[in-house]
Amino acid sequence: PSHSTLIPPPHPPLFPLHARKTVNVDEKALPQKALTIPRGGSSSSSSTPHPQSLRKLHSSISSFIDRNFFIIGMFTSLTLSFLCPSIFSDASPLNPKYLISTFGVPLIFLLSGLSLPFTSLTTSLLSPLNLPITLLSLLAIPLLNLLLSKTLYPLILPQPYITGLLLLSALPTTVNMCIALTSSCGGNTATAVTNAVIGNVLGVVVTPLWFG
Repeated sequence: PSHSTLIPPPHPPLFPLHARKTVNVDEKALPQKALTIPRGGSSSSSSTPHPQSLRKLHSSISSFIDRNFFIIGMFTSLTLSFLCPSIFSDASPLNPKYLISTFGVPLIFLLSGLSLPFTSLTTSLLSPLNLPITLLSLLAIPLLNLLLSKTLYPLILPQPYITGLLLLSALPTTVNMCIALTSSCGGNTATAVTNAVIGNVLGVVVTPLWFG
C-alpha cells in the first residue's frame, strides 16, 4: 500500500480575527524608562554635556567674572608676583611704577568714558553730589585725621605713621579705586568718573596747602 504523509491541521489562532481589536496607545502617557548603562560601558548620550547646560555654565562664569573682575584681578596680580617676582621688577617692562603711571590711569579714564553714554557724563557734571563728595574728600577727611593726629594717633602710632596718614588723607581719590570699585558694586560710574577728575585736578592745589 502507498504511504501518504500525514500533515496535521494548523492550530486555530488564539484570538480570532473577528475578536481582535486595535488599541491606540498614547506614547506620552507611557512612563519614561530610565536610561540603563551596562557594566563595562557607558552611554554616549550621558557622557556628552547638553549644549544648554554648557551655555548656562558659561553664562554663570561670565556673570561672576564681570561682577568681581576687580577682586579677581587683584588676586591674579598677587599670585603672579608671588610665583614670578621678576615679572614686576624694576627692570621689567611690566613694572607697575612705569606701566600704571604711564598707561594705566589714562586707559582707565578712556575706557570708563567710552563705556558711558554722553548724556550720563553731562548730567553728572551738574549732579548735586559733586560738592559734598569734594568737600568730604579734600576737607572733612583731612580735618578728621588732623584732629586724630593730635589726640588718638600719638597713643598708638609712631610719628612716621602719623605723618603718612596725614599725607594720605589729604590726597584726592585714586582713579582706579574710585571708578573700579564704584562700577563693581553697581554705583553711579558717571559720577565717580566726574569726581575723580575734579578731585585730582583740585588736589594739585589743595593737597600742598595742607602741608604748606
